[in-house]
Amino acid sequence: MKQKALVTGGTGFIGTNLLLRLLKEGWDVFCLVRSQFRLSSEFLSQGVKEVVCPNSTEEYVSVLKLINPSVVFHLASLFIGQHKTCQVSDLIESNVHFGTKLLEAMSCAGVKRIVNTGTSWQHFNNEDYNPVCLYAATKQAFEDILKFYVHSENFQSITLEIFDTYGPNDFRPKILPTLLNLKKDDPEILLSPGEQKLDFVYIDDVIECFVLSGLELSSKKNAQGDFKKFCVRTGNPIKLKELVEMIEKLKDFKLPVKLGGRAYRPREVMEAYPFGNNPPYWLPKIGLTEGLKKTIHRII
Repeated sequence: MKQKALVTGGTGFIGTNLLLRLLKEGWDVFCLVRSQFRLSSEFLSQGVKEVVCPNSTEEYVSVLKLINPSVVFHLASLFIGQHKTCQVSDLIESNVHFGTKLLEAMSCAGVKRIVNTGTSWQHFNNEDYNPVCLYAATKQAFEDILKFYVHSENFQSITLEIFDTYGPNDFRPKILPTLLNLKKDDPEILLSPGEQKLDFVYIDDVIECFVLSGLELSSKKNAQGDFKKFCVRTGNPIKLKELVEMIEKLKDFKLPVKLGGRAYRPREVMEAYPFGNNPPYWLPKIGLTEGLKKTIHRII
């Protein structure tokens, strides 16, 4: 039978790439979206079915029963690195409440396979659990709720802890796309001293991990609950200041940045989390130099 996917967060950088890959692989793809963030015509014309988020949990149940997906890919989240008091409700709504309604609806509809998205920021100071920020704490909170459904309702789940991702058409205001889009005559950007280590995974490798995880879940026939968590990383972190030098060589000009121009952020992550395991069925294929060249070529 044709695989059927329900994707949340399909309008984000990782989500849009996942939609395209699932379509390419022959999946029947549904995307759950908020009314203010609709899919572009590009995705609709290629066969993605858009489903606007309902209001009540009961309506979510009806949606899940109607679609009956083989696997749910849950990527939707609100990322705020340093939150303000007025943003607390939004973080809880997006990262805990919405996902919990989805899990309850899945349970009622008999849909019990989910690929969830975590973050390496759940491991400040390389601890098993120490959230860097409130965003990371909400990701852990949802993960704990997911464990309840695994144990009580026999869900089959894989949580993928995402490290740093990058690639062409990355519209996020993150450090790597910011550096890659800089021009010689742009105003100078102030950076930290740059000793923090970052593990960058090219978007194609990230998407490959999501798809393989979905296939891993859909191949399971038993009814026993299963909670697995894996890291999505290369294992080859690089210091920010070394990344700047690498990009300067590839672009053949000195970037308008000043290392040490500002202090590190509170609870700055200085080391890429070295513990935990990558999925046994996945290996990254694209190294940083190759990935940067692919990305720069698309920018030019």
